[in-house]
Amino acid sequence: MLVEMMLKDTQAELMVVENGILAVDACRSRQFDLVLMDIHMPEMDGIEAQQVINAHQPNLPVIALTANVMSSDVRRYLSQGFVSHIGKPIDMRALFGVLNKFCSRL
Repeated sequence: MLVEMMLKDTQAELMVVENGILAVDACRSRQFDLVLMDIHMPEMDGIEAQQVINAHQPNLPVIALTANVMSSDVRRYLSQGFVSHIGKPIDMRALFGVLNKFCSRL
């Protein structure tokens, strides 16, 4: 919900899902410019969901969204196929910086 509030004044169209399985299903049924993927989700965690999405849509940027901000964690996420990382608590400037890098419509 916090990301939704931060992006409220942009023209971004958002879809929020409750777990990794729904994220994978959404990516299979709709076209997205990018995915903000929470790492810790029920049913299927963000790492597994990103791997499934990447296998079917390798050009879809998936950004890790997590409180795990140690440099070793960030390196691990990037090596697993995430294109970037946004740490929690979310800094609005960091969020917009990463989103602007991957989505020109913001």
